[in-house]
Amino acid sequence: MKLVKYTLIIFIYLLGGFLFGGNHKWMILTTLISVFVTCSYFLSKINTKYRRKELIKILFPLFLLLMVISINSTFYYSLAYLIFLPVIGLLSYWYVKKQSTSKMIVVMLVVSFATFIFFPNQLAFFNKSNISGSIPYVELDLFDVNGQKVYFDTDKTIVLDFWTTKCGVCFEKFPDYENVFKHYKDDVRVEVYAVNTPLKIDVFSETLELFQKLNYEFPTLFLSKDYDLEKKYNVESYPHVLVIKNQHITYSGRIETSPFVFVDNLYYKINKTLKQ
Repeated sequence: MKLVKYTLIIFIYLLGGFLFGGNHKWMILTTLISVFVTCSYFLSKINTKYRRKELIKILFPLFLLLMVISINSTFYYSLAYLIFLPVIGLLSYWYVKKQSTSKMIVVMLVVSFATFIFFPNQLAFFNKSNISGSIPYVELDLFDVNGQKVYFDTDKTIVLDFWTTKCGVCFEKFPDYENVFKHYKDDVRVEVYAVNTPLKIDVFSETLELFQKLNYEFPTLFLSKDYDLEKKYNVESYPHVLVIKNQHITYSGRIETSPFVFVDNLYYKINKTLKQ
């Protein structure tokens, strides 16, 4: 029974990773809820004076696992867990002392904050652009679906979302980017494009057919060289967005469009250029 008690949260965390394909937003939600339910249940079964020690015993295995994982991977993916595990644990201790609806509401608010506000904003913060202000736009060798060279109107705000055919996250982000396109499509000051970065195994006709089947409204352009973006802007991961205004890059980073993400939100970055 003790082994189950002290490994239950780890099991739920790993199960969440499997079920949600490593999507930490939903993993955080299920993990924190399981922490609250598990701690509340087991703490309610023992004498008050032993509850603090028992709380530490229940939380420590997962806390230790996350610390080990963060050493060998990207630390900021574990940050929300490491901060909110003890917070939810303490809230469960507080809740067990005297259960009430108001306390349950506080717990749910904290879990929601950790999942839908803290985590995506801290993720955006650690992945934010290293561009401060703006840097000159070095022209990329771009062409359209007809193979014609593309030149931009330097007076407009140009938004480019770079993607590759093997980037699953790129395809997941396309619906968000479609919303960006629709938001600005009637604004003559803004042009929104997706840009395919070719892989060595890609065939242009197949890439074009793949994109057309997706049936998005936003137009796509194509880089003629797979190394062009990395060489000129040090971009190595996708999807990646560039916002260009007056021949300068004003933003280089991720696609963040959620109204709950305040760090490097793409709408904010585009609107900022319209005020210049």
